[in-house]
Amino acid sequence: MNDFYSITAGSQTWRSISVDVNAIVEASAADRSVFQYANALRITVRAAVSPVPGPSAATGRIVIDKIWFSGSGIFNESTDYLSISDVSVDEDTEVRQNSFSQRFPGVYEELHGSESYRSREDYLERTLQVRFDSTASPIGPPSLIDEATLARRFGAPADISFYQLFKMYLYLPASETIPADIDFTLSFVSSQNEQLATASPIQSEDIVTGGTR
Repeated sequence: MNDFYSITAGSQTWRSISVDVNAIVEASAADRSVFQYANALRITVRAAVSPVPGPSAATGRIVIDKIWFSGSGIFNESTDYLSISDVSVDEDTEVRQNSFSQRFPGVYEELHGSESYRSREDYLERTLQVRFDSTASPIGPPSLIDEATLARRFGAPADISFYQLFKMYLYLPASETIPADIDFTLSFVSSQNEQLATASPIQSEDIVTGGTR
């Protein structure tokens, strides 16, 4: 697996390079083994034309701010219908204008620390973006309706019986719509594959366009 990114000589702007690790490991067993037994991360600088044209050897400097792995722990169990990705406030204008930290500053501070702390740690706010496409397999009548599922998998069984509330925040962009016959059901699944679903699904009309629930 090799990914190539070009850098123009004399460029003086920061670039963010993102590699979809999940897509790589799902596509190839050989590539998956590389990530399962990784020993190093290698960056190779290579001239676009070899040998380098000109009377002298090429010289220059590339500044790298940070390299890290990130993931939401969310698994797409319905790849025919759904595509998921982490989107930062720097990447998407609508995400930035409707960021969770602005809508719910108190909640966000409890989860990720104060604004000054996040600034010191160079923390970048991200949100999970989910796109639904029913054209891959058309939705049938209610008795035959297909399901599309996202799952947050824990590394080990977790005891959540002492919690009082479970909260989940959904945001529907003003440019998007949800068909009236689609509902959302929240389920908890045990290590014994026992399942507990919410008594009443979230109806599509309950999610306000351009708002957060």
